[in-house]
Amino acid sequence: MTACDLYDMHCHLAFSPDARASAVAMRQERIGCFCATVTPDEYRLAQLDMADELSRNDNLKLGVGLHPWWLSDGSCGSDAVDKLLSAISQTRFVGEIGLDFAPRRAESAQAQRTAFARIAAASRGKVLSVHAVKSANVALDLMENVGLVSPGVPRGAESADDTAVIFHWFSGTGNELARAIDCGCYFSINPRMLSTKRGRAYVQQIPESKLLLESDLPPAAGETFSAQEVRSLLESSVDRIAELRGCRFDALQETIANNSRALIQG
Repeated sequence: MTACDLYDMHCHLAFSPDARASAVAMRQERIGCFCATVTPDEYRLAQLDMADELSRNDNLKLGVGLHPWWLSDGSCGSDAVDKLLSAISQTRFVGEIGLDFAPRRAESAQAQRTAFARIAAASRGKVLSVHAVKSANVALDLMENVGLVSPGVPRGAESADDTAVIFHWFSGTGNELARAIDCGCYFSINPRMLSTKRGRAYVQQIPESKLLLESDLPPAAGETFSAQEVRSLLESSVDRIAELRGCRFDALQETIANNSRALIQG
């Protein structure tokens, strides 16, 4: 098995024209992956497309997801939630899931809440990649209600039930960040988060043991990207985070890789 020195903890390999080839390229570039999907149907297709790579590569994990955008626009309904719940019982990785209460998606807020509550209730012992736009407190409330998170209780590799909640590209308020940190959540950092003053401030506050990296690539279905591009992006993120936190690049890269490895291989 190829040793990985970097992990992309939120990518969308299933968006690639050839998901298997993209997965192979990431392995050859020594990048481990948490590959998120946006619907249960996409997850099933990705399982088939990447079957041989998933069986041989312990550093590649495929998450079953139901993105709130697909709920918001009506592409997916309660039947998709049912499919998701069935798939969750057969995998440890769940994502991309969550809530998006941005103004253009506000009308679907209740449907999103209902779906996310059902998903959270089925996700004990899982590794979750959570999308939360203008909704971090609501997401934390719903997860706390079913025991996925709890203030002051260790999570992830340190938890008794192996539950780990990762906030993908966190954009909530400072108080929401503090609450998520207290609940033991992880945070996957991408360049767009590092491009904002708030994001850079948050990166300095997150405990080192909860820092992860992500590319969020490709950005849309059918778009291409290269594993070399991902490596450059992730290394640049480590460099910027190290600068912000006043620490050494190599030590920080190793710590973040260890954080990721514990979730991927735990």
